[in-house]
Amino acid sequence: MAETFAELYAPLLKEVFTVQARQQLDAGADGMTLASEYAEHGTQFHRPFPLIKLEAQKDRLAARQVRQGRRVRRDTTAPKMFGMN
Repeated sequence: MAETFAELYAPLLKEVFTVQARQQLDAGADGMTLASEYAEHGTQFHRPFPLIKLEAQKDRLAARQVRQGRRVRRDTTAPKMFGMN
């Protein structure tokens, strides 16, 4: 049986967005109108993730090592650029 949209995606939703949506609906906003407006904005709300390229490079290196039969070394420490140790 197919799951509903809410069942599939509710666990991924951050509480801050739920709170904001409830406030807008409680203030009298129409839910379908708000959803349409957000959909029209498309990726305008997208923000860049600078570490994605770095992680992709690491993944390609690991895949290459696996194909060559070598051990894969995974760095489990936090990135040094953020000063986290």
